[in-house]
Amino acid sequence: MLARCRVLTAGVVGAALIAGHASAQPPAGGEAGSEAVQLREQVAQLEERVAELERALTALAPLYEEFEARQKFLREVEEIGRFPGGIPSTRQPVEDVEVLEAGQILQVRKESFWWAAEVVAVLPDRNVKVHYLGWPPEWDEIVPVDRLQLDPEAKEKAQRMSVSKAAVGLPAGPGPVSPSGQTIDADTPLAVDQSVLVEWGGNWWSATVIDTLADGTVKVHYTGWDEQWDEIVPRSRLQMVGEG
Repeated sequence: MLARCRVLTAGVVGAALIAGHASAQPPAGGEAGSEAVQLREQVAQLEERVAELERALTALAPLYEEFEARQKFLREVEEIGRFPGGIPSTRQPVEDVEVLEAGQILQVRKESFWWAAEVVAVLPDRNVKVHYLGWPPEWDEIVPVDRLQLDPEAKEKAQRMSVSKAAVGLPAGPGPVSPSGQTIDADTPLAVDQSVLVEWGGNWWSATVIDTLADGTVKVHYTGWDEQWDEIVPRSRLQMVGEG
């Protein structure tokens, strides 16, 4: 997207330069000369606006790259058919790879989440090869130490939170479901323990209503997930469960 904007910007600049060159030709008379001066002023203003746009695009580039990375990550999650992993951060960074050994359980940061993982190998360059618990081997990766946190209980946390269950010999945790298209608005009656669908991370998830609040928002519990993931959401993120 940013590349396309920059191509468009370059086209505008090119057009401005052509117009400026044309306006620099000797005027046929006083009136034509005045028009040429006005045209050159307009070209100068256009070039300044284009420069501002280019600066704005440059400033937005990191945010757009982060957005693209998150979208890529969500597509990757969809490929394996479920959402494995996210556990609470221990905030215990690995200070030195010397404390790590193959088979050790810890946390690894991927995008904005922390995941239960196992050390496969500590490499000579002090990076670490890890295997995400519950993920197929093709998702193993080599990460720098600043993406690691100590957590000997990561595996048990993943089990308790009903994610990455394949890694602990349990059925796979609940994954995204298809939206029903049946929207919920301010006038839609909702009851405690009622089943609903909730949009999160670009996907729809099964949930139950815990409470309806005075401001119109709804507190929900994601089915099969630990209560730590309970959240208050606007009704625009809710749908009724479809029939059948």
